[in-house]
Amino acid sequence: MMRIAVADDEYWARVTLISMLKELDLPLEIVGEAGNGQEMARMTESARPDLVFVDIKMPGLNGLDGIRLARQSCPDTVWIVVSGFSEFAYAREAIGLGVLDYLLKPVNPQMLREKVMMAEEAVRERIQKNCLKFRNALLELTDKAEHDRGVDEVTEEDGWEYMAVAFQYDSAQNAAEQLGYHSMLLERMKHCLDGIHTSGTSSTMFISPKGGLVAAVKLSKQIGNQRELIREGLYQAIERGIRRISDEKLVISAVGLSGKQSQKELVSSLKNLENLFYCRLLAGIGRFYTEETLEKRCSGLSEAEASVCRRAESLMAGFKSGDYQIFMQHLKELRTLINSISLNEEKDGVLQKYLSLMGAGGDSTENMLKRLEQQAFDMLASNKRKECSGRGELINAAKAYIQAHYTEDIGAAQVAELLNVTPNYLSSLFHRQEHTTLMKYLTGLRMERAAFLLRTRGGRLKEIAAGSGYGDSRYFIRVFKEFYGMTPTEYMKSVTGQDTCCAETDSLEEEEKNDIEG
Repeated sequence: MMRIAVADDEYWARVTLISMLKELDLPLEIVGEAGNGQEMARMTESARPDLVFVDIKMPGLNGLDGIRLARQSCPDTVWIVVSGFSEFAYAREAIGLGVLDYLLKPVNPQMLREKVMMAEEAVRERIQKNCLKFRNALLELTDKAEHDRGVDEVTEEDGWEYMAVAFQYDSAQNAAEQLGYHSMLLERMKHCLDGIHTSGTSSTMFISPKGGLVAAVKLSKQIGNQRELIREGLYQAIERGIRRISDEKLVISAVGLSGKQSQKELVSSLKNLENLFYCRLLAGIGRFYTEETLEKRCSGLSEAEASVCRRAESLMAGFKSGDYQIFMQHLKELRTLINSISLNEEKDGVLQKYLSLMGAGGDSTENMLKRLEQQAFDMLASNKRKECSGRGELINAAKAYIQAHYTEDIGAAQVAELLNVTPNYLSSLFHRQEHTTLMKYLTGLRMERAAFLLRTRGGRLKEIAAGSGYGDSRYFIRVFKEFYGMTPTEYMKSVTGQDTCCAETDSLEEEEKNDIEG
């Protein structure tokens, strides 16, 4: 919904324009009005409108000077001048201030509708641009933090505060079965974030390196107390949302982080959550925590209780993998840990809720573990029956997926996750059946594609590398040379001849030289 304000020194002019805006039957809200430029600047800073209609001739600080002042705290607000003066000098000055349009009084209702819709599109583009910029910055920092390189070299803008919510799914379902829940959460989060988009805010969602959904918000310090209102509103909406989506098959937990003074601090806190999230298995799954609350819960666990949490997570991973031996190993270790300590009633109840996600019914933790043990025996019998017939189908499915996605950033882990097996099991089975490794098979497809592109299209080296599934052209050159015994330039010359592709081979040669030296 568009947030609109009106600034005009004539009371009836403001009333008339506001009335006309309301009669447009568009999704808009009038959030403020002002009688001069000084009032307009204060009102804009507090109300954070998306669009302001401004009269030029106002007492004290005029409209154009008011825009200059207001833009310091609200750089993303869209401005439309509404004036009875048609002098070119005013219009030129307004354009210089980045005003969207210049309307002459009296305003025509149809013209007003067109300008509001134009402003709505400008606001939407501004939001998308800012959110994309924010997302790219966070992804870059997250990648650097994950690989422990170059984080301190990233420069950031001053005047912003950051918050985020990280989500954790607990379920025995595979990724494909969880897709419906994930879609519902994404839709709810999109609705929540769309509701806080005003001048001075940006938001985004992305998947963390560990596979969890993260929603992040960037807040201008200029919006003052509104930051706290946005935080509380978002937290409450998310807490309600995860309770509605969670059921007996999948439970969603969430942790909110706020008050971060830089994107680096936010990313660092998100990474630290990986060392804290485990304690939810005794603190409570399906709940919303603040970062401080979760840290307090973790510090309140004994070392043995923390081990129970981590072993229960490993048990779930073993259950999802379908590997009998791994599952039984974790089950035995979990039972030993539980028998060595005395969990209170609350913690024991939380652990039982977690175990029930694996289909372990029972009136006590011990009975649930016995039920899981029986499921493990059933798993072993089922695996033996399917082992012979399923191996060929599994590898065929893996090859089909690789053939369809080899130009993307994929590896054994992604293919194994899709097929609901462990990467080690898939790699071992692939090697036994195909007499080559999965990664060599993937590299072979990529190299065939690269050779085809060189023979038929030529072009820039980075484009050929990207079209073959490689984001790093230097790494692409090294792999290509190891595979074919020559560089891409040498290969192109060998199949096309120097005389017929001189310009393209020279270009490739120069790029190769730069990449190798760089």
